[in-house]
Amino acid sequence: MGFLFFLISDSLGQEEVPALLVLPAPEGPAMWASRVLWGSLGFLRIAWCLLPQTGYLHPDEFFQSPEVMAEDVLGLEVYRPWEFLPSSPCRTVVFPLLTSGSVFWLLELLDQLDLWPGSVSSYTLLVGPRLVFTALSFALDWAVYRAAPLWGADPWHALVLLAGSYVTLVFYTRTLANAMEGLLFMWLLVLVSPGLGSDGADGKPSPRGGRHSWLLGALVAAGFFNRPTFLGFALLPLLFWSNGCTTVLALSMKPLVQSMLELLPGAMLVATMFVAVDTWYYCSRLGLGPHLVLTPAHFLSYNLDPQNLAQHGTHLRLTHLAVNGVLLFGILHLEAVMAAWRALKESFSLLAQRQTPWAHAWTILNRQNVLLLFYFVPLALLSLFSHQEPRFLVPLLGPLTLFSSQKGRGAAWWRAPAVTVFNVLGALFFGCLHQGGLVPCLSHLEHSIHSAAPKGQLSHFTLLFTHTYMPPRYLLYLRGQEPRRGGH
Repeated sequence: MGFLFFLISDSLGQEEVPALLVLPAPEGPAMWASRVLWGSLGFLRIAWCLLPQTGYLHPDEFFQSPEVMAEDVLGLEVYRPWEFLPSSPCRTVVFPLLTSGSVFWLLELLDQLDLWPGSVSSYTLLVGPRLVFTALSFALDWAVYRAAPLWGADPWHALVLLAGSYVTLVFYTRTLANAMEGLLFMWLLVLVSPGLGSDGADGKPSPRGGRHSWLLGALVAAGFFNRPTFLGFALLPLLFWSNGCTTVLALSMKPLVQSMLELLPGAMLVATMFVAVDTWYYCSRLGLGPHLVLTPAHFLSYNLDPQNLAQHGTHLRLTHLAVNGVLLFGILHLEAVMAAWRALKESFSLLAQRQTPWAHAWTILNRQNVLLLFYFVPLALLSLFSHQEPRFLVPLLGPLTLFSSQKGRGAAWWRAPAVTVFNVLGALFFGCLHQGGLVPCLSHLEHSIHSAAPKGQLSHFTLLFTHTYMPPRYLLYLRGQEPRRGGH
């Protein structure tokens, strides 16, 4: 993943960006204070990961990555979720292998070579994969810093908003596919940003290199295999890019088709890699047999059935807009809602006064409204499904941060204290208190189980849990079988 982000950044360095947008802002006490604050928040992000955080967000943070990899790499006793069974392969194994799998392999290697005896423990099994996601989360900061000037936002203000959000401190440091989706989505926004004109409305298409298209296609394919919902996030940015990254949104079929064709080489290359790895994993290692495994097809087949979604909970269609957005982003979400409402009223007013033709009323946009579309269109598409969880909106932190830090936006004196208090409370609740006793309990049990029993006595443990999320069994570090090395 780091190599992919390096390629993206290197590619962007070759783009022609208007000189006005890359002039360094004058440095002053406020900028230095922002830098120190961002650095402190970044240190907090790493330190809190190592502490570690005790909150348990959702079973998927364990059962869609480290729990599965603990069996495959370390041979531990685990509970393998249905998404990773050969009968219903709904999840790609590429990202779990690259994150949790690589960490477990390294820990096992260090232990076997006596370079770090006892390196595999409940603590390292928990913190190791989280540390990888924490490191990757700084690529989110990097992406916001690169994109901010191109969207008229203050880079350091954006970084402070991002790093101070409890969503970054908690959700982006956990082994969630939604965190990876957010990282890929933000870099997608970076890739579609460089051609934006300095005034945001010149209508001049920007040049697109072949390498740029390849990287964009690769990113879309990787996001789709990670979570097929990524297409909902990518829809508007891709339309924006196909139009030459201008704020004059001329909806024409010819450039749209041409742009999609430009994405195909990179997308097909990455998709082939994902299909090959998933097919090898589910067929050769798990004994599915000679079949081509397309995990997104199984994912969509399951989630497009309302009866299946009802098993996980049914919510009102407005839950994302009225509840989840506020729960994750607080006042920033409310500000975006009010700004979108004002933009809609202005558009309808122009139509009512016949000052703007129907054909152009929705096509002339400023940078603020484009970012609002990047935020609300994915939210609306996700709201079409009856099952709505807050974590599904985690990827929207990037565009919301850019919108909220745009220059020239006035802010009341109480905004900064309100944002601070909201994020402190959110971090404490989700990072420490939410199901906060389960992970420390498992750590204590792992220590007790592996403690030496009195001589001549046998130890037998029966563990019962009730009224909690499902406990991840791999944290008990119980050897079950040899790691999977080949077919059956």
